[in-house]
Amino acid sequence: MDVSGITVFAQVAVYPVVTVLLKNPRQNSEVVLVLPVIRQTDTFDVRNFFQSTVSAKFLRSLPENIWGFLLSTNIELLLKLIQGTSMLSDAASINASSTAAESDSYGAYIRNKPSPDAPKLVNTGTIEKFVSLWGIEELTHAGNKYLTPYLPLKRAAVTERRESIFKAPKLVFAKIARNCEAFLDPTGEYASVNTNCLYGVKEKVSLEFMAGYCNSKLFMFFYGQFFGALRMSGGYYQFQAPQLRVIPFKKPSEAIDSAVSDLVKRIAASKKRDPDAGTIAFEREIDRLVYKLYDLTSEEIAIIEESLVEKTTGQEVADDAALEQET
Repeated sequence: MDVSGITVFAQVAVYPVVTVLLKNPRQNSEVVLVLPVIRQTDTFDVRNFFQSTVSAKFLRSLPENIWGFLLSTNIELLLKLIQGTSMLSDAASINASSTAAESDSYGAYIRNKPSPDAPKLVNTGTIEKFVSLWGIEELTHAGNKYLTPYLPLKRAAVTERRESIFKAPKLVFAKIARNCEAFLDPTGEYASVNTNCLYGVKEKVSLEFMAGYCNSKLFMFFYGQFFGALRMSGGYYQFQAPQLRVIPFKKPSEAIDSAVSDLVKRIAASKKRDPDAGTIAFEREIDRLVYKLYDLTSEEIAIIEESLVEKTTGQEVADDAALEQET
């Protein structure tokens, strides 16, 4: 039962879902779903919910037995889309850029001036779609602010494994966001804390294509279907390596890879000159090419895009402001 639209527990920033498990010897068991017709309401009223059933076999449809998609009304479309796909982890390595302890320890060594072994440093607060805000927005770490932060690797005792990730061509993902925000670091220019990185791309797929795909509407549709039940208050998702690894991935044709790569380069160039540059037309074209890769109909595209429309409440706006302040 999805009661995520009701404030069940005051001052608790979670979206509640009630699960009832019964020991049942029947072979053909079903999952009964009780889903809201009206999501935002102050009190529970059974008339605001509808009931449906799906076969229990769907519990094994997705990697690692992810079941959050059962709370969606788009189950059939999702199951169609994942046919013939692999996981993102089959196409590239995906890992956290630091542990919480490492992030804390790095704080004492952050400097606003460069040194020979000090890459630029970013965190979730200085990442947007396709672009780093390094040198534009201040990085806040342990109460200190840095406009041009660098991390001396040796002085900070950064491990060899972390250093190899920092120096690799990669995508860097903001850890907490309403929509996936990843920027392309093609030359290994950036270190990062409290983020996740995609690197070591396989199967002759360009890193630029991966950047386009991970910032696309279809990618966010998958993420919402898989992990919507894990959202925090305000509609925020945590983009963590274990979740990113299982997102469906379909290898593009050379033509689609090339077209998306070109668009990503143009977006990055525009935003490097001006982070507020209008790149909506380029982003829409990336979405169109990704939809084409997955053979989506116009009706299916409409379902996906409607599912991504934010329905922000006054409480979510307040939560948003609070989270931004914490970051």
